[in-house]
Amino acid sequence: MKIIFLDIDGVLNSNDYFDKQKENSKAANICFDMIDLEAVKRLQHIVDTTGAKIVLSSTWRFNYFDKLKAFFRENGFTFEIIDRTGRGCSDCVRGNEIRKWLKDNVKQGGPEVEKVNYCILDDDSDMLLWQEDYFVHTDNKHGLTDDDAVLAIRILNDKPATYF
Repeated sequence: MKIIFLDIDGVLNSNDYFDKQKENSKAANICFDMIDLEAVKRLQHIVDTTGAKIVLSSTWRFNYFDKLKAFFRENGFTFEIIDRTGRGCSDCVRGNEIRKWLKDNVKQGGPEVEKVNYCILDDDSDMLLWQEDYFVHTDNKHGLTDDDAVLAIRILNDKPATYF
């Protein structure tokens, strides 16, 4: 199993993208006009190359989960968003929410261990120290770049993680 924990803001949009969008002040759908389809193409490339599934870890997971899935399908993207992380406490770090999802959703122990490769795509840095090797820290100025995609593919195709 290969999983991408996906943030939206700073990954599938960026300050560069918003600067370009200022020219088009008559946005038809202000929410989904915030998503840079070029960044989504990079995400699709990661999925096509690795076979990964997506778990939404962005705050968008609370209000836009089903709408995001529909938006991506309507725009021709075929990756699968299979779930979303749960809500942590107000002062919890995202890394703990990801850890809990992994612990709750991946079999552990004994000969039936289901191996999981995962990658975290996020512009924030509130991950756990031991998640560092699985973390692609995007820059909110540029969002998901080609270099970030190469790193994500390398992480997902590398040795499975067994420590959560």
